[in-house]
Amino acid sequence: RGSPSSPPLRRTTSVQGCEADDARRSLRHLEGLASACNAENAALKEQVAALTSSLSAERRLAGEQLTAAQQQLSRERDGLQAECTALAQRQESAAQAHTQTVDALNAQLLQLRDTLSCTGSEHESVLASLRGELSSAQQSCRALGEERTRLLH
Repeated sequence: RGSPSSPPLRRTTSVQGCEADDARRSLRHLEGLASACNAENAALKEQVAALTSSLSAERRLAGEQLTAAQQQLSRERDGLQAECTALAQRQESAAQAHTQTVDALNAQLLQLRDTLSCTGSEHESVLASLRGELSSAQQSCRALGEERTRLLH
């Protein structure tokens, strides 16, 4: 039959051969998994690069659109401010002209009152009419002042 150490060597060699085959199979399996992971990793890296590029382009476009909108808003604000200034100047000129008119009417009223004071009651109706015109002019002046205040605010 052989030496007592022979059978254990054969058995050990046989076990070692099976283990080596198992290790080779496991290694091939692991290499296949590693290859699949590397391929998936490469695809994911490409997707990340594409998304990063797309995001950068969108950010650039959004920045350009924001700048354009801010410039448009600034131009519109400047235009409105100029328009408000012009309206305020026109209203101020109208208010000054109205004040001058009221002052002139007051002067005429005083002059007529002095002239008519000695003539009697028939001239009281003329004086009342002039007072009505003065009152109307004063109301117009107040209305212009309110309009000016509204425009300036």
